[in-house]
Amino acid sequence: MTSQQQALRSGNRGRGRPARLSPERIGKFGAQLGLGNVTVAAIAAELGVSEMSIYRHVHGATGLRRAVANYICSQFAPEEVAGEPLADALMEYAAQVRQFVLAYPGIGDHMLNLGPDASPTLKYIDKHQQAFAARYGFSLGQASVLLAAITSYVTLLTEYEATKSTPEAIDTARDFPGIHAGIQLARELGEPWHWSTRALIDGLLAQPELRPGRSESDHSRQ
Repeated sequence: MTSQQQALRSGNRGRGRPARLSPERIGKFGAQLGLGNVTVAAIAAELGVSEMSIYRHVHGATGLRRAVANYICSQFAPEEVAGEPLADALMEYAAQVRQFVLAYPGIGDHMLNLGPDASPTLKYIDKHQQAFAARYGFSLGQASVLLAAITSYVTLLTEYEATKSTPEAIDTARDFPGIHAGIQLARELGEPWHWSTRALIDGLLAQPELRPGRSESDHSRQ
């Protein structure tokens, strides 16, 4: 148990009125346990409450995981890169998304499947997109498309890399020369997530519809 867990747990079991239970507080404790370890019984034990108390705030195991995932996403605060070219700033953002997904195993599935019960996450995403639009002179639509595309791609790739198994070795040089040449070139390019994400960003910024300064009305007139 971490020192944070011990402090919160002792606070629940100390004297005086216990802290009010809420989806946010449940999510906070669930984040400390990790999405893979979240159960109603575990959260109830950590908070010193009954399982029925947890069910009053979340709808079953799925609702519990969603509450925890919403809380985790609320903790993602990408740092702004001042003075960097836009493409480099977006690469830094992508790197921070990747670090976040790696730090919280399982969070990628939540980020890629946002529904009505993910409104806390959606609220945070919308706030970040508005700030990005204001900072770089994009319309709200442009900012949303740019950040959503980068976030989705990096999240999906990171989740795949974290869960993929190592296949049996194949003699590509002999049997598949084209694939072998591609593998060799990919190694020369460096980390796949890095160069492929940069290619995505460069491609997005090359789109006329995504150039800063174009308003929503400009798009609708075309």
